[in-house]
Amino acid sequence: MEDKNGRIWVSTTSRFVNCYDTNTESFVDYTGKGSSRNYRDMKVMPNGDVWLWGIEDGACHISYMAGKAEPVLYDINNIGTNVIAFVLKDFSGETWIGTDKGLVQIVNGIPKYANTGNHNYTYHSAIELKGRIYFFTNNDRILVFDMLREGVRPLSDYH
Repeated sequence: MEDKNGRIWVSTTSRFVNCYDTNTESFVDYTGKGSSRNYRDMKVMPNGDVWLWGIEDGACHISYMAGKAEPVLYDINNIGTNVIAFVLKDFSGETWIGTDKGLVQIVNGIPKYANTGNHNYTYHSAIELKGRIYFFTNNDRILVFDMLREGVRPLSDYH
């Protein structure tokens, strides 16, 4: 996959991700830590940011400031897990991360858990439809985020 800054993101069969900069014709250290990381999914967001995630090394968000890549890692050190099922940038520009420990919302670059009540769900996917985000869990629950209600609630609250 190619991002808007001329970088080509390549996932190998071993799930390690490498980044090749077509401007400098060289591989670059996208983590800022000189390490290779294992990710299974990658996506270029509408604003040009790149997100990488998987079940071994958490997630990596690469944003660009004046053409320079600025990586932020979300893993066991700051969100308590390395198991990431999805990353979703919603209609308002907010970012959501579904994990095996709950739902994380990135607010001004800071991760915060958006769990419903005292329940911790294991998330597997999310979709956005008609101003709502539907979060699907491995616990046979569907949770809904509605901008008008400003919170994540079980789907049963909408009947």
